[in-house]
Amino acid sequence: MKDIRQPKKSSKKTDGPAPGTACMDRSGNLVVSCRGCDQFPDAGSPTCIRCITSAISTEGVSDRIQLKAGKDTDISGQAAEVLCDLAQLRRATLPTNGTRRCSACMRSPVRVMGDAWADFPDPSFAAACDRLYSLAGDGPECAACLQRTHSALRMAEDNMERVREKAARIASGKGVA
Repeated sequence: MKDIRQPKKSSKKTDGPAPGTACMDRSGNLVVSCRGCDQFPDAGSPTCIRCITSAISTEGVSDRIQLKAGKDTDISGQAAEVLCDLAQLRRATLPTNGTRRCSACMRSPVRVMGDAWADFPDPSFAAACDRLYSLAGDGPECAACLQRTHSALRMAEDNMERVREKAARIASGKGVA
């Protein structure tokens, strides 16, 4: 889903934090501000999942997540655990120890992983792998970089599948194994 709606920017002064901002309260709950966002707070929508997992990546994991809007939404237990798992998956990146030439390459690890995660929460790992090998590398350092990136994509895909299976078990009422 490429159509991502961003919170509306307004020149008017509003009360409270900007939409999508988050903080930990004194009790260790993650509080995400949804006021002013043009989306209805729904922990199952791709837009909200992206916002929540971004907040978790920034602020840290929590057993309880509160979406602050007109009517607050609390997420806890296994649902919060799955969102924290998703955030940890997204946070995993490749080291960028390449040269300036590597950073300009269209197949650089950062660009390929960015493309893979662009459709989060439904990342496109297969498309990123296809892109990775669309052109031959120029030298031995390219081959090693491509292999590391390919391995990272496969590991991310496997971990994403584990999170999906966990979410499916929770949704079916079988709990976490």
